[in-house]
Amino acid sequence: MKAVYYQGSGRFTVGRGEIRIPGPGEVRLDVAYCGLCGTDLHIAHGSAVNPSESDLAQAVDDATSGAGADVVFEVSGSASGAMAMTKLAGLRARIVVVAIFSVPPAVNLFDVFWKELEVLGTRVYEPEDYDTAIGLIVGRHLPLADLITSVEPLERLPAALDSSSATPRP
Repeated sequence: MKAVYYQGSGRFTVGRGEIRIPGPGEVRLDVAYCGLCGTDLHIAHGSAVNPSESDLAQAVDDATSGAGADVVFEVSGSASGAMAMTKLAGLRARIVVVAIFSVPPAVNLFDVFWKELEVLGTRVYEPEDYDTAIGLIVGRHLPLADLITSVEPLERLPAALDSSSATPRP
């Protein structure tokens, strides 16, 4: 089976992967298509920020010229992530809490007040969400073709990633 391996430093290789027989309670899926999101591209090009290795607040300040992020998604479920979300947000920004916290975290409410932040909680992946999404796709209510810049075979993944940074789409 073909597989793509991330080698680090923005380098991918295509090779053979192991085919594993599913165990109890597992299924095997054949993947017809897959997509890359912006995070994938940042990781591939080495521009993603690992907060355990770099100063995340400084990276956001640098990227926004000190204005802070317009939208912050807290997905880690960690105490440090909860404290960072208000620090990273700019004035009148929105914070979307997606994570499930095992222990109620401390949150800097002064930042919420001072920056006039909007904090939203979300319960994602409800069955109704899938039904709605499928209905939108099947009913052709969204211009999904505009989202696809190209369709490439798996062997071309490294070249496609290189091309994605060389020819950004408006």
